Amino acid sequence: MGARLDWRGDEILKAARQAQVEAIDDATEDAVAISRGAAPVDTGFLRDHILPIPARRGRRGASGGVSSEADYTLEQELEGPNRGFLRQGADQAFPQLHGHLRRRWQQRAPR
Repeated sequence: MGARLDWRGDEILKAARQAQVEAIDDATEDAVAISRGAAPVDTGFLRDHILPIPARRGRRGASGGVSSEADYTLEQELEGPNRGFLRQGADQAFPQLHGHLRRRWQQRAPR
């Protein structure tokens, strides 16, 4: 009688890391959409230049985020008529990261 073990740890780790990056990208895309919807609009430049920062893996995990290319973003975020529009996007989207991660893992998990 015998037993067999097929180690697939490397494959599982690779899939988990990829799912992590994809889930962060999903959450930042959601945050961008929410922030754009809440941003003050005069010319539309600020709204149109709220962009995702693609997720990247580093030594301590993965990270991504949201940025804006408009020079006056910080002023509008802190003191503008719709102050907190970037924060609003983050507060609504980032808690949903676990759902994105679950979905991405289900798509990538080795069978």
